[in-house]
Amino acid sequence: MHFRSIAYVVGTLLMVTSIALLFPIITSLIYQENDFNALLISAVVAFGMGLPLWWFSPKDYELSFRDAVLIAVFGWVIISVVSALPFVIHGSIPSFTDAFFEMMSGYTTTGATILTDIESLPHGLLWYGISDSDLDLFTSRHGWSTNLSCRVQPRTSYNQRKISSTKP
Repeated sequence: MHFRSIAYVVGTLLMVTSIALLFPIITSLIYQENDFNALLISAVVAFGMGLPLWWFSPKDYELSFRDAVLIAVFGWVIISVVSALPFVIHGSIPSFTDAFFEMMSGYTTTGATILTDIESLPHGLLWYGISDSDLDLFTSRHGWSTNLSCRVQPRTSYNQRKISSTKP
């Protein structure tokens, strides 16, 4: 197992999540609602967790199939836990289990929700709850991939890894 490579990928996912919180933070500032602190704290937590993992990247970035499975499992769980924080800190979803379910269903685009009155959320949290699945659609349209699943291909004869692109 290549733990430094796994930590690097998980750190990158956390950094992307913290950057994705910038748009809801700006929205919260525009509407001057009470969700600014919850969004900012969550962005700082995600950035603070991701930066050390990302910073100490390995010289030889290598992943095996087992590493990819570990990244997929921990990636989904860690990103959903961090993404649930704004709702719990703000109090709009007081139960952490419900907030975790809400964000996991958003990332998996199942459409399931525990919220009965979505329009009552502050605009920043509303933007964040909607944008968790839209971030994947935006990035895949531009040839990037934020999916938490990994596809590992066998090495070529030149000892290089093939990297697949999702360009349309």
